Amino acid sequence: MFNKVLVAFDGKNQGVIKFLNRLPQCEAIYVISVCELSFAEKIQKLIRKVFYADDSWTPSDTGSLSKKLEAAGADLAVTHKKVYKMLHAGDPYQEVKKVIDEIHPDLVVVGKSKNYAEISCLSKKNIEIKLSATSRSNLVIVK
Repeated sequence: MFNKVLVAFDGKNQGVIKFLNRLPQCEAIYVISVCELSFAEKIQKLIRKVFYADDSWTPSDTGSLSKKLEAAGADLAVTHKKVYKMLHAGDPYQEVKKVIDEIHPDLVVVGKSKNYAEISCLSKKNIEIKLSATSRSNLVIVK
């Protein structure tokens, strides 16, 4: 049995949710979804951070991802005791890594990126590769 499980959910990979529902009941599941920022949004976030000391800004178009996160949380709440949902904005790898460092989960579950080209291993979208190299937590990659 796992006490804390962190799930990186992009809103597309339902296999991650199915995998978690097959696990024995966990004490707490943390589901994080990260909305990637465009270049203009990155500049806007940086300006707010520097001039207003506000790092909580999120883009306004997170509606569909937020709905998918709520649905995933509801699916997981049927099987597990506590489900915490988090919606972050920024680089997916950096945001997931921050949460890993904060909560120290027993298990991290991520979905496999759909990019299978060799060059895609270097892209920022393949967080499962970066997490497997840097995370000290157990990592499961689900197709």
